Amino acid sequence: MLFIFSFKTTTATLCFSFALALGLQGDSCRRQSSPAPEASPSPQAKSTPRAKGEEGAKAKGSDVVVKTIETGEWGGARISLTVTKEGATVEYDCGNGTIDQRVELDIDGRFDVRGTHEDENGGSPSEISATDDEGKVSPADTSAKNRRPARYTGRVDGRTLSLTVTLTDDGSTFGKFVLTKGASARLNKCRG
Repeated sequence: MLFIFSFKTTTATLCFSFALALGLQGDSCRRQSSPAPEASPSPQAKSTPRAKGEEGAKAKGSDVVVKTIETGEWGGARISLTVTKEGATVEYDCGNGTIDQRVELDIDGRFDVRGTHEDENGGSPSEISATDDEGKVSPADTSAKNRRPARYTGRVDGRTLSLTVTLTDDGSTFGKFVLTKGASARLNKCRG
C-alpha cells in the first residue's frame, strides 16, 4: 500500500511541476516583445459578390466594404422610398418622412436607422399664422408641428425590402411595409 500512495504522490507532484513549468514558460513567452502577427482580413473585407438590392462602399480609412441599400426607387402598397447614398425620403398615403443617415446593412441584410416622420392631413392649412408689415398673410406652418422622430428598421432580401416605421416619441408603430426595388408606389394621397 505504501507503494500505491507514493506512486499517487509522485504522479501528483509531476503533474503539478509540469503545469507550473508550462505556466512559467507561457508567462516568459508573453514577456518577450515580438511583433504582433498581422490580422487576417475579416470576411466582410474580402471582395465577395453582393446580392441584388445591396451596394457597397468602403468605410473611411479602411478596406472593409460596408453593404448599403441599393440607391434608387423602391415602391409598395401605400409607400414610396427614394434611397440616396446619404439617406432616403419616404412618402406614404397620408405622410412623409426622411432617413437622415446612410442605410447600412448588417451581414444578414438588416438595418436600423433614425429619421423623421410627418403626418399629412391633406388640403391647405386653414389657420393664419402671421401677417407681415405689408399685410401679406402666411398660412400656418403645420410641418414643424407634425414632424416627429422615427426609427426605420427592416431587412433587404434581394430586391425585396421589409420596413417597419416606429415613432420614437411614444413608441407606437406607424406601419409595416414591403417594398420592391424599381416598383411603382401605390399611394392614395389624403385629401383635405
